[in-house]
Order: sequence, then structure tokens, then C-alpha cells
Amino acid sequence: MITNIVFDMGNVVLSYDPNYIIQHFTKDKDQQRLLVEAIFKSPEWLALDEGTLSKEGACSIMKTRVELQLQPLVKKVMDEWYLHLTPFKDIIELSKKLKEEGYTLYLLSNTSLSFYEYYENVEAFAYFKDFYISARHLLMKPDPAIFKDFCKRKQLNPTECFFIDDSQDNINSAKSIGMQGICFNGNYDNAQMIYDAIKKCS
Repeated sequence: MITNIVFDMGNVVLSYDPNYIIQHFTKDKDQQRLLVEAIFKSPEWLALDEGTLSKEGACSIMKTRVELQLQPLVKKVMDEWYLHLTPFKDIIELSKKLKEEGYTLYLLSNTSLSFYEYYENVEAFAYFKDFYISARHLLMKPDPAIFKDFCKRKQLNPTECFFIDDSQDNINSAKSIGMQGICFNGNYDNAQMIYDAIKKCS
């Protein structure tokens, strides 16, 4: 019986699009391209999610990839990028509905410690019991170890958990330890498919 609903964050609860985010910092197309490459597509961005590098350390390295005049903008992006994450309204409503029906909601996300700077402003998270962040535990999806550690720390039975992610690899990994799940990367105007899949497994 499914009693726990576990959400990924990027492109499930919130839209994560570096090309959209960077438009809020510069209108110059060449600068946008350079900054996306230097920041969001860098090894340091991944290291932040892994919890193996500080924001200050990452920022210092990222600055070396751009010309001097763009270096202050690198820091500004690193300090403010999360202000431009767009919530999916249907997921807010779904979260509320699931909690009202007695399910317990969790977040399990590959993300940096910057999460703790903005999570309280995410409306959907008001319905969540707890959050598991990759950088805090030094584990990353799709490694099955992250799902095992999540269940151990939250004292959950994997067979009672339903996982929602935009990556099929992550869903497959969750299923390998006994979770149910669905890959959700389609129509964000309609979260009914998630609800129906949960009910089918409950």
C-alpha cells in the first residue's frame, strides 16, 4: 500500500531551465550563452549538487571561464538564480490534495545546499513533511544508494513509497530497491496522470 509520495524538484515541482533563468541577468545573447556554459553546464555545478564543493569555491572557478567584465555577473547569478525557478501550479494543487487524503509527502532531489536559502518560499513545500537533499548526504541519483539512504533516514518501507521524477533512469533506480514510480516530464498543465498512477498502486 502506498502511503508516502516522494517528489523530485527540478521540472517536477519547479521548472528548472538555465536558458530561461539567465535571461533575467543579461539580455545579451552571447553573454547568456557564455554564462550558461560557465555556470550551469560546468563540473562545479555538478559538484555543488554532490556536496563536494562550496558555493564560494565553485564561483571562484566559474569566474575564470569568462572575461573580467562578466565576473561580477557570475557571482550575481550564483546568489540569485533560484529566484527564477517557476512553480507548477498543478503540482501545488496535487500536493495539497494528496496531503488531505492522508499521504505523507517528501522531497528527494539532486540539488545544492542553496536549497535551504529558498525552500520556504516554495508554496508546494508547505504540504511536505521533510526534504532529502543530495548535497547534504553526499549521494546522487540515479545511484540506488541514495534511495536506500533516504528510506533508512526517514524510516520508510520502500514498497510504501511512490517516486515522481523527470528522469526515467532515476525512476528505474528507485524501482530497483522496491519503490513504485512514474516519469513525469509531459504536460504540466495536467497532473492527473500522477494522481491516477498513485491510486492505481495504492
